[in-house]
Amino acid sequence: MSDQVIGIREGPPPEVTTCKHCDLQGIDVPEVPAGHHACCPRCEVRLDPWIHRIRHNGWSLVFAAGALVFYPLAMFLPMMSIEQLGHKHESNLIEAVTSLLSHGQLVVGLVILACSVVLPVSKLLGMFVLLLPQFRVQLSQHQRAKLLHLIEFTGRFGFLDIVLVAILVAVLKLGDLVHVAVGPGLLAFASLVVFSLLSSYMFDPKTLWRE
Repeated sequence: MSDQVIGIREGPPPEVTTCKHCDLQGIDVPEVPAGHHACCPRCEVRLDPWIHRIRHNGWSLVFAAGALVFYPLAMFLPMMSIEQLGHKHESNLIEAVTSLLSHGQLVVGLVILACSVVLPVSKLLGMFVLLLPQFRVQLSQHQRAKLLHLIEFTGRFGFLDIVLVAILVAVLKLGDLVHVAVGPGLLAFASLVVFSLLSSYMFDPKTLWRE
């Protein structure tokens, strides 16, 4: 009986993916040369090659870093300016949370503290742990999955207090003697929200299991 010779293909193994359009599963996507792209064998829709998803994670890291830049600005710059009967008052997010807690508004204060101060920075730091290889390799696959689920869970409740701010502005606008002006802190907070959402959108969780 002669020995069989089995050819071994050099290079990285093909990536198994699922078509997002026709839901065809188990598609082997090999490494795609420059200037070419892989298509679904059923619906012929373009598939994202492995290198494109790596670039997506690079953009996710960039947007996460940008969100962290806006974070201290959103915390300490004035969120809004309120003028009533000739008296003008400016307050940032940290001062607003402190004032609410000191005046007994525990529910509103704790909601804003959790959703706008604690959860956003916790989510961004978790994204950095998953995106940077030097931190990711120190976690087991089970720990990576737990951290990913925690980030997805906290992302549902982050920035919930935007609704409270909108309600507050609407209530204050009901009075003719009250003038509300948007401060730079609110613009920084909006930028923080946008960059955080873009970072989550660009993130590809499949890279967590490739090592």
